[in-house]
Amino acid sequence: MRPRLLLLSLCLILACSGKKSEERITLRFWSFGGLPAMLLDERQRIDLFQQRHPGIVIELSQKSWEQKRELIHTNFSSGTGPDVVLVHASYAAEFGDNGYFYPIDRFADFDSVKNWYLPSLIESTRYRDHYYGLPVNAIAFILVCNAELFDEMGIKPPRTWSEFRQAAKMLTRDRDNNGSIDQYGITLMGGDRGGFEYRLAPFILKAGGRFLSPDNKRVLIEDDAHVAAVQLFADMYQIDHSIAPGFLGYTITDVTDQIAGNKAAMSIEGPWYPCLLNDRKLNKKVYIVPVPVPDHLIADYDQA
Repeated sequence: MRPRLLLLSLCLILACSGKKSEERITLRFWSFGGLPAMLLDERQRIDLFQQRHPGIVIELSQKSWEQKRELIHTNFSSGTGPDVVLVHASYAAEFGDNGYFYPIDRFADFDSVKNWYLPSLIESTRYRDHYYGLPVNAIAFILVCNAELFDEMGIKPPRTWSEFRQAAKMLTRDRDNNGSIDQYGITLMGGDRGGFEYRLAPFILKAGGRFLSPDNKRVLIEDDAHVAAVQLFADMYQIDHSIAPGFLGYTITDVTDQIAGNKAAMSIEGPWYPCLLNDRKLNKKVYIVPVPVPDHLIADYDQA
């Protein structure tokens, strides 16, 4: 059996320097975005840490997700950046290379700490010869199915690409018979919002594709897996018209509103989605299942 492939969207803790006040050390910690329940959990973890380490004070500042890059650039370049910041692993290259992030492999105990992690996770924080952070979580994207609409049509959540495409077509409907589609098979957080690439990536990975060559010197965007995944979504959008047409501009709020209002039957989301539905008190039943795989590879994946 092939292990189930997960799309990993890692976060880093990137340390700089703290300031001392008498016997206590104060660390300024920035995080970006997050749902209310997630932010509460973050504060509770900080409280627990401070109870166990009374000599360290954490000053938490929760910033806007949409402004993270601008805030980091502006504050670090002026010398007013935080001591610790929670961001995606891809920032290791961008901000490590320009000297904003401290290479944590310079700490004496780094080699022992490095062994806490799977090699694929810790390596995501490395750029060139240095490591710039520690992974704190990994994101697995999933297919969210509107249970009400699936049950109404007697459709089971899809497991393969052909089932996925067929379900999306069946669930794209003109419900009030006025000649216009008012329910789409799938809605997505769009490209100009920084979300579509994350939702396409698990399809590429499950088709056996990779994004970089083993030596990390070539971008692999023309292999069969990439072409097949892009073609799947292109056909669903251009031929089937089963993807909500305005998706390139959709935010996560737009996507959730469409699922909650029965304007869409499926979406591709992360582990935050049930929490998002609960926080908004939408009382919406959804089926959460693995992202579909190419038909010829279904036997290779654990469907438990």
